[in-house]
Order: sequence, then structure tokens, then C-alpha cells
Amino acid sequence: AKPRLNIMSSKGVLYHSPRSRSTRVLWLLEELGDKVWQDHLSIKIIHVSKGENRSKEYLSISPSGKVPAYVEGDFVLTESGAIINYLLKKFGCEEKLAPSSNNLRQRAKYEQWLLFTVGHLDPTLVPALNHVHHTPRENQDKVMLAHKRREFEEICLPAIDRALPEFGSGYINGDTFSAADIVVAYSLRMAKVLGWLEGHKNVLNYFTRVASRPAYLKVFY
Repeated sequence: AKPRLNIMSSKGVLYHSPRSRSTRVLWLLEELGDKVWQDHLSIKIIHVSKGENRSKEYLSISPSGKVPAYVEGDFVLTESGAIINYLLKKFGCEEKLAPSSNNLRQRAKYEQWLLFTVGHLDPTLVPALNHVHHTPRENQDKVMLAHKRREFEEICLPAIDRALPEFGSGYINGDTFSAADIVVAYSLRMAKVLGWLEGHKNVLNYFTRVASRPAYLKVFY
């Protein structure tokens, strides 16, 4: 029989690009603290603006050229939510920032928000923000931006608003901050930059509270 791999002894590499969704993983690491992960993980910067994500080396890791990617020996993982869940388990911190797998329903709701972000928030917000950032105002596609904003306001915001208690208390998956808040709030940051949280007091209060966490401030500022 093959010897069992000691996962904790296997050092991983996180491929990160500034101002990308890999920032979610950096935020998670800041929440956990250096002592938890520093000896078990290194961070390699990929400059998308320089085309480093299209290099032969990086495409052999992430064929899509997207970041983040996480490599641990011959084990490769992409998608920020998947990497977050893996690292929580690897470092023995799952119950600190995620519901226990033994609590089936609460865990399912937690995973729902990870999938909701990938399925609804990111496809709505990422193209809109990229377009605004890279297109002169006079050349921006106002029809596309209006469509994306309507999607955000009619599909995304009602789901988030209903999940949150009123008056700015609580988190996306209950009374306790979790990695689901990291994933969701990263996307809501894009909405705030676009000005799409104006007039939505409950969601804006939630984002403002989460964005005041020391780990968030360290990563983004």
C-alpha cells in the first residue's frame, strides 16, 4: 500500500494577481493569521497586465489563464472558493470560518453563497467593472452596463438583502463571519466601485461592516 501523504507537510504555492479574485484567498489568509499558513504556503505574483498569465508555464497550471491557482506537488486547484475551502481544511481551521460538515443544512447554505457568487454576482459585475475601467467614458456601452445593473438589482441584490438581518447586523450565512462573507463581499466591492450599492441601505451597511475588518483593510489598502 502507498504511504499516506501528509498534507500539512506539503508546501503549496498560491498564484495571485493584484486586483483579481485571488485577493479573496489573500483575505482568507489574513483572517487566519501568518502563524497558521506561513510555513506551509508561498505566494507567487502573476502580472496579468504583462501577460504572465498567458505564459507557457502558467497555462500548464491553469489552462484558462485565470487566477488564482493553487499548486501542491502534482495537485492543482483553481477557483477561489474551492481554494478557500481546501485551505481551511488543510490548516485545520474549517470551523473557524465555515460551518462544520456535520451541520448539513448550514453547510449547504454556506456553499450556496459560494456558488451564487460564481453563478450570479461575478458574471454580472466583472464584465461591467472591466468595461468601465478599460473603456473611455464616451465609448462605454451604456446598453450593456444598464443591462448588467438591472441584472444585479433584480436578481442579485434581493437574494442578498433577504439573507441579511435588517439594521446592519449579522452576516450572509448567519450571526458569524465566515469565508462566504469573504467571497460575497469581494464581489460587492465591485458593485460599490460601480456605484450600484447606492440606495440599498441594508446591503451597503453589510458591506461597510465587513470591509472594516482589519484583514480586509490590510489586503485592499
